[in-house]
Amino acid sequence: MTSQPAVLPEHLLKSERTIAIMAVEDSGWTWWNSMVLDTERGCWLNPRESLNEESSCAAHIRVDRRTDGYHVFVRPRYRWEVSKMTADRLAVNGYFPVASISVLEK
Repeated sequence: MTSQPAVLPEHLLKSERTIAIMAVEDSGWTWWNSMVLDTERGCWLNPRESLNEESSCAAHIRVDRRTDGYHVFVRPRYRWEVSKMTADRLAVNGYFPVASISVLEK
């Protein structure tokens, strides 16, 4: 019997990645409700939401960060509701504007 516990490999530790710390050229998956619509249907991302390396379920959207901003890829079956928050209010609360929306094929 060993007296020392096994050590989990570092790559298996839970990721603390969030949208806020994405580097340019980074990509990740997050929950569909990480994206919020303002009163004019403008799209915004909650920077505090966590990111995964890969999609583990159908409720995920992909976020790519490029030099011109955040690009979101959504699944065709999800629908969003317009919020009561204005673009100015979301910006003041630290939300990130989405540069483009694309629909994933799958």
